[in-house]
Amino acid sequence: MSNNIQSRSVDHTGGAAVTVDRDLGAGYKLTSISAYRRWQNTQDQDYDGLGSTPAG
Repeated sequence: MSNNIQSRSVDHTGGAAVTVDRDLGAGYKLTSISAYRRWQNTQDQDYDGLGSTPAG
C-alpha cells in the first residue's frame, strides 16, 4: 500500500512556572517551586517510502 502523502511534523509546546518565597523568621526561609510543561507532537509520514506508480 502506498499512501504517498507529504511527511510533516507539528510541535506545540507551552508551560508555566511559579516560585513563592516565605520568610519564616528566626533565619528560616521557605521556598515553593511549581511548574507545568506541555508538549504535543503530531506526525504524518509515508511509512512505506514507495513513490507513486503511474496508472497504465
